[in-house]
Amino acid sequence: MFKIMVLLKHRPDLSMEQFIERYEADHAPAHVRRQHHMKRYRRYYLRGVPYALDGKETEPHYDLVSQLWFEDKQSYEADLDVIRMMLAGNAEGGGQSLIDPSKSNLAFLEVHQTDLPGANREDYKLRSIILLKRRPDITMEAFIHHYETTHAQLGFKYAQQDLYRRHFLHAAPNPLNGKVAEPAYDVVTEACYTDAEARKRSRISKAHPDVIAIFEADEANFIDKRTRQGTRAETYDSVLARSCPL
Repeated sequence: MFKIMVLLKHRPDLSMEQFIERYEADHAPAHVRRQHHMKRYRRYYLRGVPYALDGKETEPHYDLVSQLWFEDKQSYEADLDVIRMMLAGNAEGGGQSLIDPSKSNLAFLEVHQTDLPGANREDYKLRSIILLKRRPDITMEAFIHHYETTHAQLGFKYAQQDLYRRHFLHAAPNPLNGKVAEPAYDVVTEACYTDAEARKRSRISKAHPDVIAIFEADEANFIDKRTRQGTRAETYDSVLARSCPL
C-alpha cells in the first residue's frame, strides 16, 4: 500500500470551526467523488495543546493533515488531479480557496505501527497527534532509526496508548508547481485511546518528574525542541475500499 499525507493551513480569516465545516461539507465529498484509485481518506484537524514535557503551547504549522491510501505509486499518480485540488483548496466549481498554499505541503509516508492491546480496533474516541522535527545535524535515516529503536521504546513503556502509529514524512514533489519542499515536521505521531479514562492513564504515566527527565534527555539527542508540537485531533474518515488496511 502506498500512502501520502497532504498538509494544509487554512486562510487566516477563517476560524477553525468555519474551516472544518466548509471542508467537510464541500471539499472532502468533492475529493471522494473525483478520485478513481484512492482507497481511504482520513482527515485530522489539529488544535494545539501544551506539549507534555514542558507545558508549552503553540499553534501548529498545519491545521489539517490528511492521510491518503493508494494501491501503489502508479495509482497515486493517476489521481494527481484530486491531489492538486486538495493543495489548491478549491472544491468542485471553483470558488475562493480555503487554504494558504504558501504554508501547505505534500509528503510520502513511511508508517510504523505497534501492536498494543486493542491495536486493531478503529472505534477510538480520542486521538492525540504529536509533530516533531529532527535536529538540523541529524539525517532523516538516523532520525527514523533512533526514533524506532530508542524513543518509541520509551513510548511503549510509559505512554500506555491503545494504538501507537508513527508517520514519517518524506518530501515529495508538489503537483501544483513540481517543487520539492521539506515539510515543517519529520514525523506525525498518532496516539489513540478508547476513551477519556485511557488517555488520562497515559498522561499520569508520563507526569512523574523522573519520566519527564528520561524523555527530555532522549529528545535532546535527535529532536529540534523549538519545533515540538502537541495537538488533539478531530478525525474524519472516508473508507472507499473495505479491504483497505488501516
